[in-house]
Parts: sequence; structure tokens; C-alpha cells
Amino acid sequence: MNFELLLASTQRGKQQFTMNCKNLTTQGGAMLLVREKQPSDVGLEDQIKVLVDADMQTGVFVGKAVAEIREELDLGKSLVAFWGQEIVGYVSYRDWGQVIEIMTIFVKEEYRSRGIGQYLGGCIFFKIKNSCPSKKIVVLPNKLSKPIFEKLGFCYFSKAIMPDILRDACGGCPEKNNFPICHCNYMEYLRPQKVYFEVLSDITKSQFENQYIHLYQQVWRFAPWYEDWSLDEVVSEVEGYKTKRNPVFILAYCESRLLGFCCGYSASSNSELSQKLTAPDVDFYISEFAVISGARLHGLGNQLLQRMIESVRSLGIKHAYCRTKSREAIHLFEKNNFQQLDFTSDDDNQRHYFKLEL
Repeated sequence: MNFELLLASTQRGKQQFTMNCKNLTTQGGAMLLVREKQPSDVGLEDQIKVLVDADMQTGVFVGKAVAEIREELDLGKSLVAFWGQEIVGYVSYRDWGQVIEIMTIFVKEEYRSRGIGQYLGGCIFFKIKNSCPSKKIVVLPNKLSKPIFEKLGFCYFSKAIMPDILRDACGGCPEKNNFPICHCNYMEYLRPQKVYFEVLSDITKSQFENQYIHLYQQVWRFAPWYEDWSLDEVVSEVEGYKTKRNPVFILAYCESRLLGFCCGYSASSNSELSQKLTAPDVDFYISEFAVISGARLHGLGNQLLQRMIESVRSLGIKHAYCRTKSREAIHLFEKNNFQQLDFTSDDDNQRHYFKLEL
């Protein structure tokens, strides 16, 4: 199977995982090749076992027996990365019936930081997606593979909805008796067509209230905000919406997982926003807007924003405002015809204001 062609068969795969072979060429002319086991391969499982054992020493990876590796190779449920004649990477998957689990990505230490792990992750993902399009795809990532699968569109899901077959697979885990209060957190590939939206005026009456609070804490913790919200602060913020005029919450979810939200309210006369504007009675402030990292790049943020615009327009409000210092959000607002205003927030001069005529 030609994995260059397979990856290029989707726009996302082409953007994220098709690699420039010139950057993978050594002075001896070798380059990266990812493929399944071939009949001419001899002793492949033993060579892979050496690679796996070396990675086990780091304490990040879980080991494999030779028999397990041999079975994965023989069944075509694995991919091997070669640099010339040298094996530099390995990845496999398990078919649990309706669920397919991507196993650990192994890359030889001296070949890391070259994109090989990312390429292997992309190859095995598209191999599964191409051959088993209707099955769920999950992974139990470690700290090295988590960013790879987030870029592919995987996100964490609640252990309460973990398929029984995966719970049974925890048999050898030392933390099995602590389930679900353990450190193992699976990620599932998010299929965009399964995303649903809900419009609310009070998040505290939603089944997603706790997930909303958790997501609120998570998204502002990282760049470009670096805001550390305590649980009490977020709860207070949520309760504060009950005193706002025309509060609107747009939630995006898949099954029982909250993937993102957009919320806002009619501007009051004493808010920072209305002091900069001229007609607070006909203005709406989009106050918060977030999508979990593993669900991005699917157009989810754009759908949330468009649904918010529709909801605000239905209230008879004339203008919608927002502020942000995220480059991604700025691009999204401009894409939806928001116009950037000529002033910034007083707190750090980095939050830019935008206005939309409704």
C-alpha cells in the first residue's frame, strides 16, 4: 500500500502528514519508507522487539512480546518505518470489534524530532479510516503521542462512556482496581458528522454544566491567555450569567462529550464594552468562545459562531461585539464579516475588539 497516496487522498492528510522527502534524505541517499510486512522480510519481529525494549527503558512506553509483534505483522495490523535498511519506527492497532485501538508509536531515539512519529501516526490512522470507515478509532496516548493525535482530530472522552471492551482490556493495568479514578485517559477520533448543537439561556440547567466548567478552566490556561481560573471563580462566572440580559449559550457536543461553546449577553450600561460604544441597549457581547484542542480544524468554531450570530439576530439586536487576542479567533471573526475596531482592551492592549452589523 502506498501511504503517500493514501495520506494525500484527504485534504487534512495532505496538509498535516505528507512529508517532504528532501528533508528525509541522508548523504547516503536513504529516506523514510513506511510499509507493512512483506513476504521477503526475515526476523522483522525480533528487530522491532529491540526497538520496543529500548523505548521501554524511558518509562513512557508499554512493552510488547515477540509473539504479539509477530501476530500484528502477519495480520497486517501494523506499519514499520525504515530509514534506508534500518528500522526506526513501529506502530500497530487492535481490532476490538466495533472499536479499533491504535497502540503505542515507537521511534528510535536518535531519529526523533524529525516528524517520523507524526508520520507513523498519520499513516496508521488513515490506514484504519480507509479500511474500517464505520468503526470507532481510539487511542491511549502518552505525553509524546498526545499532540500527534490531537492534530488528527482525537479528543478525550469520559470514562463513564468507555466501551466495555476497552474496560476489559484494562486487565493487565496496575490501576485497574482504581478505575475510573486512574491516570489512563482514552482519546477518540471525532467524526464531524456526529456533532450536535444546543442553544440555552442557562448553562446550570444543562447536562454539560460540569464539562463546561472544566473546559472553561482548561482553555484559558494556555497561550495566548495564560489565565489560571479556580473552580470557585468559574462557578461564580457561570452564576453571574443569571443576572445578564438575554444570556445565550451555544454548546457543541458529540454523544456525551462537550466539544466547545460560545456564549454572550446583551451589554449593560456599566460594562467596559458599553463605555467604549454608543448604544448598549442594542448591542450584544460575545464573551466566551472555546473549542477543545482535539476537536479543532473541523470547522466547529465557525459553526458555533454562526449559530450565535443567528441567535443574536433573532433577538432583534443590531450589533454584536467581541474581543480576543487569539490569532485563530481573529481570523474566524474576520471570516464572518466582523470589522476590527480602532481600540484595544485597557488591561493589556492585546485584546482587539470586533463589531458585526446584524
